[in-house]
Amino acid sequence: MEKETKKITGKVEAVSQKEKGYGLKIGDHWFNGFGTSPTNKGDEVEIEFVMNGNFNNIQTIKVVSEAPIEEKKDFKEENRQKQASVMISYAKDLAVAEMNLIGTIDLPAMKQEVTRIREELHDTARGFMELQKELVKGG
Repeated sequence: MEKETKKITGKVEAVSQKEKGYGLKIGDHWFNGFGTSPTNKGDEVEIEFVMNGNFNNIQTIKVVSEAPIEEKKDFKEENRQKQASVMISYAKDLAVAEMNLIGTIDLPAMKQEVTRIREELHDTARGFMELQKELVKGG
């Protein structure tokens, strides 16, 4: 049984960016999508969504009109700070996991896992450095 697609148009009141997806608040309702949010707080959007239990899953999204420049700038700065915080937290978790693995067992499989974690940590650090460069540029 296919689920019914519904449509809503409204102003984005809040954007919540997570590692694998995002949420948009319009009125009293949240709508969920995968990837990076294509909208900013203050944008007027048209969303087609499917209800799945308690979730409103975005199928398509169209920006009808963009938020004023100042409102966008404030949101981008706030979003960058949240992304930086998530990256730092993730890097700390990886570092702790690596230290725990190094001190316990010295098997080839464990060494491979440590190498994998190190690579993820380095990728995260590179991403953080790029984010810092963007913040310094102000773009």
